[in-house]
Amino acid sequence: MPNTDRTTKNYLAEIEQTYNLIEENFDALFEKAEDIAERQALRHLHSAARDAYWGGVAARLQDGNPFVQEIY
Repeated sequence: MPNTDRTTKNYLAEIEQTYNLIEENFDALFEKAEDIAERQALRHLHSAARDAYWGGVAARLQDGNPFVQEIY
């Protein structure tokens, strides 16, 4: 399944890039938000990107675990 592994890495890299982009620009975006709803939406987007990234990292680490590999 090398292709699946490569695809997983590509997805994780894209999620990481999105998370980093939001993280690095959060303050500027927050300042430009016109109202409370936009600020709340930005907070939710930031949280979702963070959770998706770290969830992907955790899953990737678990996939490399010998015990997990033995099960599959």
